[in-house]
Amino acid sequence: MHPSNWMLALAVFALGCERATAREHDTSARATTAAAPQAKRPVDPKLLSGPRCKAHGAVESLCTKCNPKLEPVFRAKGDWCAEHEFPESICPICHPELGEKALAEGSDRPSSSVAPGTVVRFKSPALEQAAGITVTDAARAAFDSGISAVARIEFDPNRVADVRAPVAGLVKEIHVELGSLVKRGTVLFTLTSVEVGQLQGQLRAARQRVLTAKASLERESKLERAGVGARVNVERADRALAEAQAEAEALQSSLGVSGASGGGSGRMQLKSPIAGVVVERKAVLGTLASSETSLATVADPSVVSALIDVREGDAARVKNEQPVLVEVDGVSDRTFVGKVEWVAPVVDPRTRTVLVRARLENVGGLLRNNQFARAQITLEPGRAGLVVPVASVQRQGDGSLVFVRTGPGVYEPRAVKVGRRKQSLVEVEGDLESGDDVVAEGAFLLKTELSKDGIGAGCCEVEKPGGKR
Repeated sequence: MHPSNWMLALAVFALGCERATAREHDTSARATTAAAPQAKRPVDPKLLSGPRCKAHGAVESLCTKCNPKLEPVFRAKGDWCAEHEFPESICPICHPELGEKALAEGSDRPSSSVAPGTVVRFKSPALEQAAGITVTDAARAAFDSGISAVARIEFDPNRVADVRAPVAGLVKEIHVELGSLVKRGTVLFTLTSVEVGQLQGQLRAARQRVLTAKASLERESKLERAGVGARVNVERADRALAEAQAEAEALQSSLGVSGASGGGSGRMQLKSPIAGVVVERKAVLGTLASSETSLATVADPSVVSALIDVREGDAARVKNEQPVLVEVDGVSDRTFVGKVEWVAPVVDPRTRTVLVRARLENVGGLLRNNQFARAQITLEPGRAGLVVPVASVQRQGDGSLVFVRTGPGVYEPRAVKVGRRKQSLVEVEGDLESGDDVVAEGAFLLKTELSKDGIGAGCCEVEKPGGKR
């Protein structure tokens, strides 16, 4: 909510909201009750044992709020507190010792300094609308148990090629630009090399020796068949041919590796070994290239790696194949899904973190090399629970509460226990059910009306549960 709207809403509260109970009590009925108070029904000791209802403080199996079907049974027995709508023998308001015992039995029960049954009520629909309060349904969802960590995006190391000249040479022609899309085998650079020229010359000489050796072998073979030549001469010519052919093949292989042909120009071509994008190009015309000089880098960005820095204490829980969710700034509407493929066996001595690598499909090319990201490694499927917006939960006293819209202009505070948080949602437990209309925006304004010391002190009429002011 915009600050100016917040102040307007607060002013509306100062003029128009009132605190009351969820039920309207007739004034004459309260007067009669005050004139002739009835004796409290004694508490059965058995009712002080057994699991407690976390929301209401009564024995869970007997709580009529949680089990409405029990209400007629208690009414038939005459055990009913009409003022508070609980069985009189276990009414947590008539018998505060029950609530004290429930608190003593466990600290997991949601706590709040607001008495159950208190509500905040607007005097008119117009005032409620002017306050800018919005509601959303409490929903049941599963939060996966996981580890959150920072990450950075890098190209998949198996999909990156560093283009270098296998032999020394000068760059004479450049066939690609930075960002060019290339296929495997696309010519990137043309170079001239003295060493290539020498190899080409040696190859031509080797090929000539092969031709000479073949002619010698044919001649000696004919002489042997005519009976005027020796077998040993044929064998010697055969060995010479094999040696010449091996030398020529070796020279041809050397030239092939360098990207040169068998001609005599001393030129060689450097080709892309993979399909991808030219992400770096250092070569310019006249660059003296060698095996130690990187001329260009070609990368396939369709698959990238997320390098995740996991805290040392969490690393033992990370395994290969665990799902990973990655988010990056600037792409708020997309979550990239991958899997853990490697967990480092060492701990970084400076950061005390363990490096984890996950493989991600880069659909749309939105992930970029060296980009910072946030990663969530899923350890195990989460249990389903009620979730509400983080802004719905307000601190009150020693506990937390949310506001539920129970009718037009009527909002009831309910104590909750806060669980795990994921982005803008948080898990809650307490007197809340799936589908309840929970205040999503404006909960803070409602909270100010619950304390006489708060901002909204004096703007509302306070009415305690049971119609007491």
